Amino acid sequence: FAIKGNVLYTAPALGIVPGIVREIVLELAPYAGLEVRQEAVTLEAFLGADEWFASNALIGVCPVVAADGHARPVGRYVQALMLLYAQQR
Repeated sequence: FAIKGNVLYTAPALGIVPGIVREIVLELAPYAGLEVRQEAVTLEAFLGADEWFASNALIGVCPVVAADGHARPVGRYVQALMLLYAQQR
């Protein structure tokens, strides 16, 4: 996942496994103040995002702090999603 401004970008569920945690994240995103857009994102757009995170059934929501030589801090939206997800458990 990539966040730019208050928009959460994720690839459409075409060609990826649409996991349960992904669905929960998409449902929680508006509560964190995020607009969700399911669209393909180029590597350039991904690297230009403000925040990154991954999700899966084992870790829930996990910040991504480095990718392809670029670094990002754990931002407020990722922190909010981590908290919202933890409250769902």
